[in-house]
Amino acid sequence: MKKFSSSCGCGYYCSKTSNRCRHGGYPTPRDCSVCLCPDGFGGRFCNEPEPSSVGQRDNYDCGGILWATEETQTFFGAVRTRVGPQSFLATPEYCWWHIRVSYSFYL
Repeated sequence: MKKFSSSCGCGYYCSKTSNRCRHGGYPTPRDCSVCLCPDGFGGRFCNEPEPSSVGQRDNYDCGGILWATEETQTFFGAVRTRVGPQSFLATPEYCWWHIRVSYSFYL
């Protein structure tokens, strides 16, 4: 994303503002207070997990925050492809999981 923002001249428009975007995001040229975030991140400053796609919003097995511990863990995740017995979702669907660790551990 940074390569694209520099090649299109996007950095010029927001060069007088500090980039508060996190995780590789960058300010949009039309509104330097709004970040364009990489996949998996959202929120004003790319500091929150990106919401799952529209077709997955009520699917509780799709995306979330996982906390790493010293113990081996497993989790179940499912991306739904159907809304009914014979009705498929019309758009590509995605889910995002973020793995976090407490400050006293390394991942």
